[in-house]
Amino acid sequence: MAGGLYALSLLRGPIQDLLNGMVQARMSAYAQKRLIAAVSGPAGIEHLEDPAVLDRLASAQGELAAYEPAGAAMTLLG
Repeated sequence: MAGGLYALSLLRGPIQDLLNGMVQARMSAYAQKRLIAAVSGPAGIEHLEDPAVLDRLASAQGELAAYEPAGAAMTLLG
């Protein structure tokens, strides 16, 4: 029984990494679709020259933080 538990503990890391990659890929794709829809919504490009809008876009993409928003789900589970 101890050997089985030890084997499961060794598999936890790779399985967690696999799930983390899958969740991050889906969350990134979903976030990118929402960002594209939000940026493409208004007519013209004036809104893309507004510093407040650019800051919000950078924040949504995770450029202002040390992590990506897509990693939040697995971080919370960890």
